[in-house]
Formats: sequence, C-alpha cells, structure tokens
Amino acid sequence: MADNDQNKSEVNAYKSPVRKLLPFFKNSRDKWKSKCQAAKYQIKLLRNRMRHMEKRDADLKRKLKSLEKELQSVKNKEQKLAHEVEVLKKNR
Repeated sequence: MADNDQNKSEVNAYKSPVRKLLPFFKNSRDKWKSKCQAAKYQIKLLRNRMRHMEKRDADLKRKLKSLEKELQSVKNKEQKLAHEVEVLKKNR
C-alpha cells in the first residue's frame, strides 16, 4: 500500500495530465537511447580506426628499420668500392 501511495504522490507531483506526460517521457527516453547508441557506435569506429593506425604505425616503423639497414649496407658497399677504386688507381 505504501508503494501505491508513493506512486500517486509522484504522479501528483506533475501538473500536466498523465496522457501528456507519458508520450513526453517516452520520447525523452527514446532520444536519450538514440544519443547513447550513436555515441557508442562512434566510440567503436574511433577505436577501430585507432587500432588500424597503431598497426600501420608499427608496420611503417618495421619498414623504416629495414630500409635503414639496407641503406647502411649500400653505404658500406659504396665505401668498399671507393676504397678498391683508390687502391687500383694507386697501383697503376
């Protein structure tokens, strides 16, 4: 009985009739749910994008290290060839 009295006092707290309050509250709830779902979807998209960017960043770093090693080996070969050319020039 206390619950029933509490419900009546809550309904009586509003000055508008219940027939107007119900659609208003339902509409309000639906807008809130829609807004929440859109935010969750946006968060999911951003997390996926971030994960993709992190993977791409790691791939680029790996490729950069590989290219740096390759560049270093080419420089070493160039130095060896330059040294051999100098030795051949001196021997002539």
